[in-house]
Amino acid sequence: MYNNIKGNYMSQIDLVNAYAQFYEKLDSIESQRPLYNVGNDLNGTKISEDIYFQLCKIQYIGWKHRILYKRNVKVDISDVFQDIIAYYIKAVLPKKYEVLLEEKIGKTRPDILIKKDGKNYFAVEIKTTVGWGGRIDIRNEETFKPYRNRVDSISNDFNILKENIIYIFAGLSNNGIGFSEQFWDKNTRKSRPTQFPYSIIFPLFDQYDPYYWDWSSSNIIRDKQYALIDDNKIREIARENIISPFEEIMKIIL
Repeated sequence: MYNNIKGNYMSQIDLVNAYAQFYEKLDSIESQRPLYNVGNDLNGTKISEDIYFQLCKIQYIGWKHRILYKRNVKVDISDVFQDIIAYYIKAVLPKKYEVLLEEKIGKTRPDILIKKDGKNYFAVEIKTTVGWGGRIDIRNEETFKPYRNRVDSISNDFNILKENIIYIFAGLSNNGIGFSEQFWDKNTRKSRPTQFPYSIIFPLFDQYDPYYWDWSSSNIIRDKQYALIDDNKIREIARENIISPFEEIMKIIL
């Protein structure tokens, strides 16, 4: 009886430890930063490829979990994505920059606030999905208003220049009619759009969730089984899925 209780207790501890390790890794960046040399490491796509690998692998783990655990609804990774982007921002920025998440003034709470020498300097809104209310229709300027209003609120409440407020989207899909075409032409990344709000939005990747990859040539039934994908495969396709290089975003912040 005692051994059974002890075994159950240890199983719970293992879950807690696994959870703690993730946040210990995130927390450790404060003492290690910066990890990158801005003179060299922002001139390629290595950081972007690393972020793609992290997101894709997390989504793949989630896909496996859904099948093995018989979980019918996908787990929302929006907060995890926010933490990962904040981690890499911290990894690039020198320590004179402070990175805060969910800092609130009045009724406004930007996802990521960046302070420079103690003063509010830059704000980044993070989205894995925009939902119906945030989708932009290129044919309807009324759908631009939520983004303009959000920029105005952050700028006014935090005393930040409007040009220092951007959005980072995880992916291209499900963001509204005509959205993908602003950034992506078939298999080719376009130059940055100039029309608001596309001009302040940086979608990082084409498709970072392997659940939505094209499995038509296989026998995979996605809701009943998961594909076997190794790490090398994810790293091989990372570069071709980059839409807005994270390195270019960091150059803007710097």
